Amino acid sequence: MANHRLKICNGGLETSLIFKHGIDLPEFASFVLLRDEVGTHRIRDHYLEFVRVALKHNVSLQLGTVTYKANPDWASKVCITIRNCFKDCKNLVP
Repeated sequence: MANHRLKICNGGLETSLIFKHGIDLPEFASFVLLRDEVGTHRIRDHYLEFVRVALKHNVSLQLGTVTYKANPDWASKVCITIRNCFKDCKNLVP
């Protein structure tokens, strides 16, 4: 039986970071921001906007990840190892 409960999901992470916050994302890869605390907070704040909406409207929330481009080919284009990338991703959720 299908679940017809309303849910929202986040979207536009990279677009928001670039056009709303003026952040340069090499290769359109948001995971590079996880290298430091400031970048991590920017991504966390993006997700928190959606959390607030879901809580306000009492709906489920499905979050995407910053890792859809996190593979060896893309990581090498932005000078990061895939191992370090996933290590950085663990720090996103407190």
